[in-house]
Amino acid sequence: MFDVVVIGSGPAGYVAAIRASQLGLKTLCIEELSNDKGKPNFGGTCLNVGCIPSKSLLDSSHRYYDAKKNLSDHGIQLGDVKLDLKTMMERKDNIVSKLTGGIDGLFLTNKVESICGKGKVISKNTVQIDKADGSSEKVDAKNIIIATGSSPIEIPAASFGKHIVDSTGALAFDIGTGLGAFLPKMCSLFKSVIAVDNANKIIKECKNRIAAHNLTNVAFREGDTNNLKEYLGQIDFIALNMVLHHNPDPLKIIKDCATALSSNGYLLITELCSHEQEWAKKSCGDFWLGFEPDTIKVWAESVQMEKIESVFINQRNGFKTQIHIFKKYKD
Repeated sequence: MFDVVVIGSGPAGYVAAIRASQLGLKTLCIEELSNDKGKPNFGGTCLNVGCIPSKSLLDSSHRYYDAKKNLSDHGIQLGDVKLDLKTMMERKDNIVSKLTGGIDGLFLTNKVESICGKGKVISKNTVQIDKADGSSEKVDAKNIIIATGSSPIEIPAASFGKHIVDSTGALAFDIGTGLGAFLPKMCSLFKSVIAVDNANKIIKECKNRIAAHNLTNVAFREGDTNNLKEYLGQIDFIALNMVLHHNPDPLKIIKDCATALSSNGYLLITELCSHEQEWAKKSCGDFWLGFEPDTIKVWAESVQMEKIESVFINQRNGFKTQIHIFKKYKD
């Protein structure tokens, strides 16, 4: 039995948890977001995708603007000033990492217990914690603090769209980016694009290939859909380009994407249709010989996504490609 259970570890939640423990109360803090080690990713929207990263990028942007436009007035000539977006994003990530890690240290110092999962109040003194692995546990509490934050709202005169975005902005992920075939178009449609691939060599080739397009709003990460955990409910569009047949658990990939998508977010899937080319497993490292369209549809529907449109393309090598657009719908 805990004296206090706090659901959410944002600026309200983690402060409440620390203060409760300082007052001698046995305290547990529940956080849904997790890091790449499966531990709670403290700080909420503010530290992870809101205030802190935004201010970091604004600070860097102001310095770039001053160097480009204003320093010459002070007699400082810098020549051709260029923007290194990769380094700018890395600085932002380092700041976020230090601050979220600081909360971990404060919890340890103040003896606040923590657990990663989605907290749900099921009775006056009981909270159920649903974990990422599908398991759940219940904890008893004398007092429950709900500090789950809020969601941006639209106002009639300025609804979200191409020119107006929320605090996160229009964020898109290109999973399995390969040589970046989708990136030029995605960068023209979204404020920020993150290209993810699990092969460092491919990422380097992709950077070189798209250099001529002068894309300033794309960042690259080595990894897979586990990278999406820190963007819970924040991503507007995800492209899965020939990813599923290379993975032993394609349903998990789709689940990861659905969890990360914002309400009414979109998922684009391009995949091979079912085929009998067994050589692809050995030569290309494929786990699956394509998929039936209905299989992908059932997987998507199982995580609250509805199909919007499908297109099928016959290729010259005998394969057939299926392209689906799914939309996440609200609970």
